[in-house]
Amino acid sequence: MSEILAAPMFHLANGAAMYSLLLSRGSNVIVQGFTPDAVAAAIQNHRVTDVLLVPTMIQMLVDHPAIGNHDLSSLKNIIYGASPISEAVLDRAARALPHVQFTQAYGMTELSPIGTLLHWKEHIGEGRRKGRHRGAGRATLGCEVRVVDENDQPVPSGTSARSWCEATT
Repeated sequence: MSEILAAPMFHLANGAAMYSLLLSRGSNVIVQGFTPDAVAAAIQNHRVTDVLLVPTMIQMLVDHPAIGNHDLSSLKNIIYGASPISEAVLDRAARALPHVQFTQAYGMTELSPIGTLLHWKEHIGEGRRKGRHRGAGRATLGCEVRVVDENDQPVPSGTSARSWCEATT
């Protein structure tokens, strides 16, 4: 397994990806700075299987006019974070990279670094039909997640953020 490190090296998510891969005997491919050409070339030349990107980078990669000039068949997983992925970008990415599984990681430095993961299966099929691809996923190992209202009281399970916000305004 190999992964491209295209995010800033000081970013905790990038560090977590790098160290977890090294601990599992994988290899890292470092690109000096993100460009669609550099990432596509690294995937092709090093047979990269995994990459950590933000949705804007995914959009730039799949919308790049020269994407078809690169062999991206080794790529199996894209983990994305920093923001939700739009329906349009997810659709274009799935068409451009039909063999790739998309997983959302939600976190921040204070969480060291990941609090929830939205499994790739929630981005397709039944999960997507139910709108689960718009969620933040499930708590990761060692994390607990609690959704509360403005009075620090738990919000009922199954309540969407939109319906909760509309009920409180």
